[in-house]
Amino acid sequence: RINAQEWFESQYNLILATDQKLNQAAVDLAAHPNDSFYQTNYTGLVNRCIDMVGAYNAEANKVSRGDWRSADLPARINNTDPRTDCKETAR
Repeated sequence: RINAQEWFESQYNLILATDQKLNQAAVDLAAHPNDSFYQTNYTGLVNRCIDMVGAYNAEANKVSRGDWRSADLPARINNTDPRTDCKETAR
Protein backbone atom coordinates (compact mmCIF):
# COMPACT_ATOMS: atom_id res chain seq x y z
CA ARG A 1 0.00 0.00 0.00
CA ILE A 2 2.76 2.41 0.92
CA ASN A 3 4.68 1.27 -2.14
CA ALA A 4 1.73 2.11 -4.39
CA GLN A 5 1.31 5.57 -2.86
CA GLU A 6 5.04 6.27 -3.21
CA TRP A 7 5.00 5.05 -6.83
CA PHE A 8 2.16 7.43 -7.78
CA GLU A 9 3.93 10.37 -6.13
CA SER A 10 7.18 9.60 -7.89
CA GLN A 11 5.63 8.84 -11.27
CA TYR A 12 3.53 12.01 -11.30
CA ASN A 13 6.53 14.18 -10.50
CA LEU A 14 8.63 12.42 -13.14
CA ILE A 15 5.91 13.13 -15.71
CA LEU A 16 5.88 16.82 -14.75
CA ALA A 17 9.68 17.02 -14.95
CA THR A 18 9.90 15.20 -18.28
CA ASP A 19 7.22 17.44 -19.78
CA GLN A 20 9.23 20.48 -18.64
CA LYS A 21 12.41 19.07 -20.23
CA LEU A 22 10.61 19.04 -23.56
CA ASN A 23 10.73 22.85 -23.61
CA GLN A 24 14.52 22.93 -23.71
CA ALA A 25 14.68 19.96 -26.06
CA ALA A 26 12.40 21.81 -28.50
CA VAL A 27 14.59 24.93 -28.30
CA ASP A 28 17.68 22.82 -28.94
CA LEU A 29 16.02 21.06 -31.87
CA ALA A 30 14.92 24.37 -33.41
CA ALA A 31 18.49 25.66 -33.13
CA HIS A 32 19.90 22.48 -34.70
CA PRO A 33 17.15 21.19 -37.04
CA ASN A 34 19.43 18.91 -39.05
CA ASP A 35 21.27 17.38 -36.10
CA SER A 36 20.14 13.84 -35.38
CA PHE A 37 21.30 14.11 -31.75
CA TYR A 38 18.73 16.79 -30.95
CA GLN A 39 16.00 15.02 -32.91
CA THR A 40 16.71 11.78 -31.06
CA ASN A 41 16.78 13.57 -27.70
CA TYR A 42 13.45 15.28 -28.35
CA THR A 43 11.78 12.13 -29.67
CA GLY A 44 13.14 10.12 -26.74
CA LEU A 45 11.73 12.56 -24.19
CA VAL A 46 8.32 12.55 -25.89
CA ASN A 47 8.24 8.75 -25.98
CA ARG A 48 9.39 8.48 -22.36
CA CYS A 49 6.72 10.92 -21.23
CA ILE A 50 3.99 9.06 -23.14
CA ASP A 51 5.14 5.75 -21.62
CA MET A 52 5.11 7.21 -18.09
CA VAL A 53 1.61 8.67 -18.59
CA GLY A 54 0.40 5.30 -19.86
CA ALA A 55 1.91 3.50 -16.87
CA TYR A 56 0.37 5.98 -14.41
CA ASN A 57 -3.07 5.66 -15.98
CA ALA A 58 -2.85 1.86 -16.13
CA GLU A 59 -1.87 1.64 -12.46
CA ALA A 60 -4.61 4.12 -11.53
CA ASN A 61 -7.18 1.78 -13.08
CA LYS A 62 -6.05 -1.20 -11.00
CA VAL A 63 -8.20 -1.75 -7.94
CA SER A 64 -5.24 -3.09 -5.98
CA ARG A 65 -3.09 0.02 -6.68
CA GLY A 66 -5.30 2.93 -7.68
CA ASP A 67 -7.03 3.09 -4.31
CA TRP A 68 -3.72 3.95 -2.64
CA ARG A 69 -3.05 7.09 -4.69
CA SER A 70 -2.95 10.28 -2.60
CA ALA A 71 -6.06 12.45 -2.84
CA ASP A 72 -4.02 15.38 -4.16
CA LEU A 73 -2.84 13.39 -7.19
CA PRO A 74 -4.93 13.13 -10.34
CA ALA A 75 -7.05 10.03 -10.86
CA ARG A 76 -5.72 9.96 -14.44
CA ILE A 77 -3.15 12.06 -16.26
CA ASN A 78 -4.91 14.62 -18.45
CA ASN A 79 -3.29 14.73 -21.88
CA THR A 80 -4.80 18.17 -22.54
CA ASP A 81 -3.12 19.74 -19.48
CA PRO A 82 0.01 21.59 -20.70
CA ARG A 83 1.90 20.33 -17.62
CA THR A 84 1.34 16.68 -18.56
CA ASP A 85 0.58 16.60 -22.31
CA CYS A 86 4.05 15.39 -23.36
CA LYS A 87 4.46 18.41 -25.65
CA GLU A 88 6.63 21.46 -25.35
CA THR A 89 4.94 24.57 -24.02
CA ALA A 90 4.76 27.34 -26.62
CA ARG A 91 6.91 30.31 -25.75
